[in-house]
Amino acid sequence: LKVYGLSKILIICSFVRVMGFFRIDVIKASETLPLREKVLWPGRPDMCVLAEDNELLHYGAFAEDGGEIIGIISYDTKKSSFRKLAVDSKYRRNGIGTALIQRCEEEAIERGHAHLVCHARQAQNSFYLKRGMH
Repeated sequence: LKVYGLSKILIICSFVRVMGFFRIDVIKASETLPLREKVLWPGRPDMCVLAEDNELLHYGAFAEDGGEIIGIISYDTKKSSFRKLAVDSKYRRNGIGTALIQRCEEEAIERGHAHLVCHARQAQNSFYLKRGMH
């Protein structure tokens, strides 16, 4: 469990997108499941569904060349937290994960939250630390 504070300065600086070959839109919980299984829990569809999925706000990053969902994140608007960040391995290191987190940051600010909680695997700590989270 990682918690970090939000500031308008952080958000203004983070609006820069690394590449423009994807777009981010709200998606249904069911649309997150294929990528959750592929990236986070291969062969374990039972681990991909969250009891609170229908209460969360889900974002998908879509490849502009075909509309395929290439990244996902799920944001809890009540707890100001995100989880289940996943980016297809073919599209990593292109700013997609960062852009999905930034969308959650923007949502948190719009809702007046002073923090954003990250639920992530310990093995991914360096990814979050590089983005100023602690």
